[in-house]
Amino acid sequence: FFFKQKTAYEIYQGDWNSDVCSSDLSAQAIQSLTSAQAQALTTDQIKNLTGVQIANVSTANIALLSATQVQALSADQVQNMTTSQITNLGTRVGDLTTKQLTGFSKADIAAMTSTQVAALTNSQLSSLSKAQKAALSYAQISALSGDQLNSVLAS
Repeated sequence: FFFKQKTAYEIYQGDWNSDVCSSDLSAQAIQSLTSAQAQALTTDQIKNLTGVQIANVSTANIALLSATQVQALSADQVQNMTTSQITNLGTRVGDLTTKQLTGFSKADIAAMTSTQVAALTNSQLSSLSKAQKAALSYAQISALSGDQLNSVLAS
């Protein structure tokens, strides 16, 4: 019989992921997560993070979150994200639900890149508040398709 022996790193990762209760992690511990640890967070662990913990996830680790992890965030958690974190989501802003987008401030919308705005679906764009829509820059609006622009102009 042959058994694959786990490396020390695999054992460490497995132990960390199974033993950690995300709500017990301090803001400093959240800030210190390695990229592998951030990527290993389960959707349940992400759902249990507090607003303070979300605000302390490094922008580098935010950039590494999968679409599934991004979708696991609540609207309240998204509201606690910093503008830098939202910018580092990149085009995965298109993976957010319309409810999650309600957590974006006007400054968050204004800080999004044109590519990020273009990644939003028609449904997401039409769900933006008037204040959020007013925060869109000329460059952001110019990046939209005709259908997307109609979604922004609707309602």
